[in-house]
Amino acid sequence: MKVNKPLTYLSLKYVLKYTDPNIRLQLASVCPGFSYTEKLVPLLKIDQLIIKPTSLTINDTNYTLGVIRHYPEVKAPKWVQEMNAAGAEVIQTDTNAEPLSNPSKFEIVAKKKKLEEEANMLRNRIRSYNKQLSLSSLKFEHYLQLTITSKSGTKFFERMVYDRTLKESMDYFIRKFLLGSRENLDVDTVQIDYIPEIPSSDRST
Repeated sequence: MKVNKPLTYLSLKYVLKYTDPNIRLQLASVCPGFSYTEKLVPLLKIDQLIIKPTSLTINDTNYTLGVIRHYPEVKAPKWVQEMNAAGAEVIQTDTNAEPLSNPSKFEIVAKKKKLEEEANMLRNRIRSYNKQLSLSSLKFEHYLQLTITSKSGTKFFERMVYDRTLKESMDYFIRKFLLGSRENLDVDTVQIDYIPEIPSSDRST
């Protein structure tokens, strides 16, 4: 029976050098053994790196942090499920109705019809808000959610205890996931919209 021999250090170093950086980073984050091996090849080659306040893009893969709600006792409302899938709450603003000013009879009838339609919409919205108000009394917990979106559009989710601010979480994610113990990165194109805080103790290690 033929037994496959493990790669030598030199062979592994060559393979890792040309391995997709996302595969290297994701394997290192979940497999301690591979994490040690991966650090033997400190140079990480990245074609494109984009850093934003709540997201990190490495080549064609996007990593986004957001805060979601978890209902431990009941099924989450539909609007919460949609919010969790997006990773953040969406706040909508309402527009004010135009004031009436010496309209004609035709304009009055048209505006009356429009106001009746708006009143009906408001009644429906009030019913929806009342339902949300009753749901808001349900017990829920906040969790930090990492959404990984690949080039094909496939999404993977990882949820963690929400015990630090989103900024602190993003700084920690960049330090531990992207930088690790590396002194530098080999990046062709970089776009930095957010500069993470890196403690001096991390720089020296």
